[in-house]
Amino acid sequence: MITDLRGNLLACSEIFPGATHDLTVFRHSSLYETLNHTNTIGDLGYLG
Repeated sequence: MITDLRGNLLACSEIFPGATHDLTVFRHSSLYETLNHTNTIGDLGYLG
C-alpha cells in the first residue's frame, strides 16, 4: 500500500507471501519506475 503524506491511498500492490520484504514488493510494482526516487520516503513498517 502506498499513501501520500496525508494518508491518501495512491496504490496497492498485488498479493505477495507474508515473508516477502516490503522493498522487494515495491521493486516489483509498477510504481517503482514511475516514482522520483530522490523524493520518495519510506518508514520502518510495523515494529511490534
